[in-house]
Amino acid sequence: MSRAFSALGYFISAPCTEKVQLKNLTPTDSDSASVRPSTKNASPKNPRHRYLQQNWITFRRFTSPYLRLARLHTIMAWAIFPAPALYTAILFHATQLPDMTPLTKMVKCLRICAALFVSVMSYRAAGLAWDDLIDREYDAKVTRSKIRPLPAGELTGKKLDGAVFCIALLSGLTIILLQVLLAPEVFPSFFFSGAIFLVYPFLKRVTYYTQFFGAWLISMGVIQAWVACAAIHDPVPGAGSGWGHVVAIIYRDAIKLGPIFLMEFLYELAHELIYGCQDTGEDMEIGLFSLSILCGYKLSRLIGFILVSCFAGLVGYCAAVASLPAWPLTVLPVFWLMFNFVSLDLAIPKSCGTWATQAIKV
Repeated sequence: MSRAFSALGYFISAPCTEKVQLKNLTPTDSDSASVRPSTKNASPKNPRHRYLQQNWITFRRFTSPYLRLARLHTIMAWAIFPAPALYTAILFHATQLPDMTPLTKMVKCLRICAALFVSVMSYRAAGLAWDDLIDREYDAKVTRSKIRPLPAGELTGKKLDGAVFCIALLSGLTIILLQVLLAPEVFPSFFFSGAIFLVYPFLKRVTYYTQFFGAWLISMGVIQAWVACAAIHDPVPGAGSGWGHVVAIIYRDAIKLGPIFLMEFLYELAHELIYGCQDTGEDMEIGLFSLSILCGYKLSRLIGFILVSCFAGLVGYCAAVASLPAWPLTVLPVFWLMFNFVSLDLAIPKSCGTWATQAIKV
């Protein structure tokens, strides 16, 4: 990533150099009109242009490590974590509010989706930054993770204090967002997820089943979104508030909520299993555990295929129950993902990463 920013900085400054060189030439009358305007506008002698460029480069160099620490530079940050909460909120508004007009449903759904997206992104960024802080010594020994800001030495000394402050700031921001944007019942579910995030970095040192906790953590978005919607539009009479109301909503809606949660959990477990195969060799050398190590390449591939197949069945079931138009088409992307198992070689890290990226797109 640092190389990319260096290349981008060179790309920004290169045109200015070329135009300065044009200034030293003796242009003909026909081409002088086309040369002079661009030279004047982009000249590094322009104090305002130079000031803005230098400040932008400085700002980018300062913020880049913290954005990467929070994983805000990858597609996974913007897709895989918020997705369960967003599609659950959409399903709830599409199926559980028959008395509302379509326009009212859309407006309310967009509002709660925006609130969920911001809250999930905030607590996810805090959790992954915490994970990197605890695992920085292990990450430095793994090829895929040693380029992260902490193991790469980009955040040391006072900047390390800045990383700790960043985690505290994101955690506090999450609490504020939950209190302001969502119903009070949503906070307990996020509190439970935060507890998993807190112990997650230590699990890979003592158990092979870390991926189960990772899949559960992401799948909690389903429960969080359902509780957020139900607490506003369909509360349980006499259940009070807080934990009691959360449990009452989950118990009442278990038949509807269960298949959605299981669908997401199976997908996330398959993704975690295949994605983790990238690091099995190095993880074994440094003494870490994972389900990918326990199962090995051959069994991980088989289990992953079974999990994705079950996921496809649940996608079709949930789409049919929700009476989505042309619901059989919803499973076609999953079939395409299953087909990609043909070329999947878990012994090759690049193959694992390619499949995981395709799974995120699905």
